[in-house]
Amino acid sequence: MVIQTNSPTLDDVVPTLVDFFNRRFPDANGEDFQFPTYDRFELDDCADQAMIELPDNLSESAMQAIATLMEATGSTAARTSCGAPQEPLLGEPLRFSLMKRAAWIDGVGIWCRYLVIDHPGAELDVEAARRQIGLLVTHLEDPSNLIELDAEVRALF
Repeated sequence: MVIQTNSPTLDDVVPTLVDFFNRRFPDANGEDFQFPTYDRFELDDCADQAMIELPDNLSESAMQAIATLMEATGSTAARTSCGAPQEPLLGEPLRFSLMKRAAWIDGVGIWCRYLVIDHPGAELDVEAARRQIGLLVTHLEDPSNLIELDAEVRALF
């Protein structure tokens, strides 16, 4: 007899981060940070990757928080092939990237932006991931920790 267990995935860990962003950086139009309800771009469904769809009208402080999150986890260096920083502040086991996609439908351009979260290795260390997200939330709660955006970083959003 084979007993199957459902191992926790990123979808079990990431809601804490989604809740934090919705609580701390509410969108003026009432749009939430959320898990995509459907795949607009037919991206591969992957248990090792979670996506948070960003509101259309991100506030300056929400952009600062996302940029700070990427910097604090070492994701900015790792994702640009510059090598990971010597000791990222809050860098393991999750990695973060910002994905921006466009579609042209019936003459209307539609942008979708996502915070993509993944992890290296075959299996997620769930406790380490929960700990990392808890530390990130604590770090991002303090406005003095948020980095100032220059024009180049702001353009990513």
